[in-house]
Amino acid sequence: ASGAAAAPGNGSLTTVISSALDYKRFLDRRKQMIQQQVENAQQASAVARQQYQQQQETRAQAPAEPPAQGEGSDSDNGDGGTADPAHGVGTTGVGTLGGVPSGWSPGAVGPVKA
Repeated sequence: ASGAAAAPGNGSLTTVISSALDYKRFLDRRKQMIQQQVENAQQASAVARQQYQQQQETRAQAPAEPPAQGEGSDSDNGDGGTADPAHGVGTTGVGTLGGVPSGWSPGAVGPVKA
């Protein structure tokens, strides 16, 4: 008699265990996906950092050329832009954050970069 009464309870327990195992598999897959995204982001960051450092080294090695006669001052490069290193805005109007272009400049309009 007790075996027959336990059968419905075992079915519920089996369902709960099955659901728990399904959820664990879901969490494991999600964890792997997030780890992969983190690794990809770290690799992309390392590549970008290396490219930036190479650009800085190339600029440091290039001899500085004095402006030609009649070409304006350091704050006017002839394209209408101005250099304002104190505020991190270069002649292209793209801001910098710690020397790295941020894609933002004061007064910028348009969609927000996420």
